[in-house]
Amino acid sequence: MKIKEWLKKRFEDQPLGRTVYASVMLALFFLKCLNFYTVINVGDYFLPLACVTALFLMVIHFVILIFAPKAANVVLTVLYFLLSIIMSVDMVYYRYMGKLPAIALLKVAGQLTHVTGSIEQLITFRTLIPILDLVLWIAILATRPLFKKIRRMPIKGWIHPTAVGSITLCTAILLCACFVFGSFKTVYLPNEMLLYHALDFKNAFFSEGGTINKDQYYTPKQFDNDYYGLAEGRNVFVIQVEALQGFVLGVEYDGVPLTPNLNALLEKDSLYFENYYYQVGGGNTSDAEFAVNNSLYPRDDTSVYQEYADNTYYGLPWLLKDEGYSTAAAFHGYEGDFWNRNNAYVSQGFDDYTSLEDFRLREDYDPSQERTMGISDRMMFNQTVNIVKEYEEPFYSFIVTLSTHSPYSLPWEDRYVDYDNKSPNLFELYMQSICYFDRVLGEFFAALDNEGLYENSIFVIYGDHYALSNTDEK
Repeated sequence: MKIKEWLKKRFEDQPLGRTVYASVMLALFFLKCLNFYTVINVGDYFLPLACVTALFLMVIHFVILIFAPKAANVVLTVLYFLLSIIMSVDMVYYRYMGKLPAIALLKVAGQLTHVTGSIEQLITFRTLIPILDLVLWIAILATRPLFKKIRRMPIKGWIHPTAVGSITLCTAILLCACFVFGSFKTVYLPNEMLLYHALDFKNAFFSEGGTINKDQYYTPKQFDNDYYGLAEGRNVFVIQVEALQGFVLGVEYDGVPLTPNLNALLEKDSLYFENYYYQVGGGNTSDAEFAVNNSLYPRDDTSVYQEYADNTYYGLPWLLKDEGYSTAAAFHGYEGDFWNRNNAYVSQGFDDYTSLEDFRLREDYDPSQERTMGISDRMMFNQTVNIVKEYEEPFYSFIVTLSTHSPYSLPWEDRYVDYDNKSPNLFELYMQSICYFDRVLGEFFAALDNEGLYENSIFVIYGDHYALSNTDEK
């Protein structure tokens, strides 16, 4: 049998309802692709990338239509639902991290319950577009009222394959035009959603780990300058500030200095490293503290604290104790098991870890300072002073703040900038949270000074990662 005759036989008497159903679904999917690639900020390449993704679904449908016509729309529906959900998840994750998620992150999915407020802030109408029509499609599939009369109407001859083929051909022509007349190059294809996830799946399950030559990253150096040994014997306070960005230093907002205490540090007795860049992977905040305490890069696709909590490290806590420091202690105003800190801190050499559960047990605990996510920085700093004053000097104190965590929704009593706008946008809320942190940092310094600890201490202050990205909708 000739191919032409075989194809004609395969497509003859195809119900009209199947064609209408497939055509509508394919058209909607293409529109979803356009929305997706504009949200994840691929610049001028959103159209060719959208064509690639949509063309994939069209080709799959057309191939199955040739060999198993009755199964074509079933496969199309399953892929349509699956890819729509993946699009929404990808967009929400991208708005926070600036990259697409990796399959390895499924291992730390349980952490999402701790940051529901941040996730709610990331969800916008555009991130929901891919899944908004799924409920309608479920209703149509359940009752099929729109196709009840037309689904039995046959299409004689070549109308059915021509309709589907035309859609595929037009998309292919548009795609070719984008490649030929635009600046799009094949090197950009890894940004395409399906290819990205396919490569990620391959790397997660089929790639073998290799051995890294450490010598290419590390060369021992002899330190010989005016600063070497300057802080010997002093208490060390490393303060990791949630979402602190450098642009807030030395500026005013609505006539109010945002960071007067940090500004004062910059004026004397301080070194400011303005080219400090965050290094976080799938563990986000926990990756930043891991990098600082151990001088090691995190994993890009998952959390170091989850995957390598039991490893033996020889970082800052161990080094300082080897130099005679009595204690290495960590403080964080949230739940102790968040990012597996309870376990991860032990192998890094921390002797004590004070988390939300421990703060609550103290006599100086103030329940009014408890927030949606942990306790306020003011309460955390106040109690930290009362704890460290009992340590034998010198000691190492590692503090992770929380009040500047997105969505930056401070209580009204903690806002130091007066706005006429009673519904501030994300940027204004961030300014408020930074202003609050700086005030409580000043209070922390004053409390340490009252206990005779300030002058004999060195403070290292940095932000764990960015607060506002170019994907934020103001």
